[in-house]
Amino acid sequence: MVQSSNDSEPSSPTLEWPKMCLSPGLLGQDDNFDKLSALWEQLQMCTIETADPALDLMTFAENAYYFAIIMLESKTEVKKAVSWYTYSQAMQTPNAGKFWAFQPSMPSTSFAPPPEYSYYDKWEFATTREAIGMVYLTVTPCTSTHSPPGELNIGIILEERARRRGYGSEVVRQMLVKAFDEGNFHRVQASLVHALNKDAAMTMYTQLKFNHEGTRRRSFYSPFETEWKDVTCLALLDTDWINRPFLHPAPKSLWDEMFARHAREREELLRWEDNQKRLKRTASMETIMPGGIVDGHSVSGNESDYQSATESESDAEDCGNPRRYPSVSEGSDVDSDFDETHSRVNLLTRRPSPALSYASSDDHSWRSLSPAPVILSALAHSPSSRAVTPALSEHSVASVPETDVSMSDGDFSSWDTDFGTEDDHSDAEHHF
Repeated sequence: MVQSSNDSEPSSPTLEWPKMCLSPGLLGQDDNFDKLSALWEQLQMCTIETADPALDLMTFAENAYYFAIIMLESKTEVKKAVSWYTYSQAMQTPNAGKFWAFQPSMPSTSFAPPPEYSYYDKWEFATTREAIGMVYLTVTPCTSTHSPPGELNIGIILEERARRRGYGSEVVRQMLVKAFDEGNFHRVQASLVHALNKDAAMTMYTQLKFNHEGTRRRSFYSPFETEWKDVTCLALLDTDWINRPFLHPAPKSLWDEMFARHAREREELLRWEDNQKRLKRTASMETIMPGGIVDGHSVSGNESDYQSATESESDAEDCGNPRRYPSVSEGSDVDSDFDETHSRVNLLTRRPSPALSYASSDDHSWRSLSPAPVILSALAHSPSSRAVTPALSEHSVASVPETDVSMSDGDFSSWDTDFGTEDDHSDAEHHF
């Protein structure tokens, strides 16, 4: 039967995407041996387990816990010749009925006519497999003879054209199934030597919820490059593997992994600090309330030592830059500030006064001034007592010894008691 011109040719079905599969060992890889040798040389540059110039691929594959070649399986369309007859017409024979007569015991379905379809109605594909990389699992040597081998080292290498397509992540997942579910190991680690593709490998492992355990600086000597290199360790425990459906989603980048790791380290540090049960150091400004009210708080020994150790520095700074404290006075706001050098004069005279004139640093420090020079210096700036100031100053300095007047804010009340108020000072001026 000839097909009419109106019959259209069926469209080709959609081809399946290439699939990744593993081929254990090197059996049947003779055709890919040159490609695998080139991948082996690249693998020796970026992993610790293979970094031995005397180690060859075949020996390593035999001694590893698990070694496999990563194969990429793809299907290609096989085109057929055009046929103008249906399948039933092509297989029809003139003596089919006679053959049935001599074989009555055979089931009738064996001689039933096949379904009507042409060669255009069915497509066939040829399967091809190509080596694109290799993966391995090696057992970490036990540090104790009594402990079972519970740790595996993983390593993987792919061709340049097969990277960043998800093949590596799928292979590592299959290796984790073999390690945890089939081998009952409790830990799988990846030791990455500082190389060109280190960041890409770290991204792949962190997306599989491997934990970054740190970088050992210059801890591995590369015999191929003759230099010490950094080694970054990432690991996954069996508990993490079991609880992976219930944990947080894996970080999408190295930045996300770093932020999550810093958050975990900060929580561990805070937990350790709480377990120490020690007094915490707090800044002195945290205890100062508006209006000059200071709440009592305990000071640890370390803070006291720190304050005493820096007392000389504070004295040197205060001489050049007087400190300013909040105060509450009549006619002023709560948040107003005043100079420490004017505080005692404001308490006595109730009016602003210029800065006090202290003696030179060669005679005595500002903390050892006697009360008399301080008051007389304030009176010297008063308009009503400029005439008697020289005599007062000379007489008072000669009669009053120097004492330490470095008092706290709570001792200001004794000044009014010992030296009187403003009226008493006026009487004293009149008396002299």
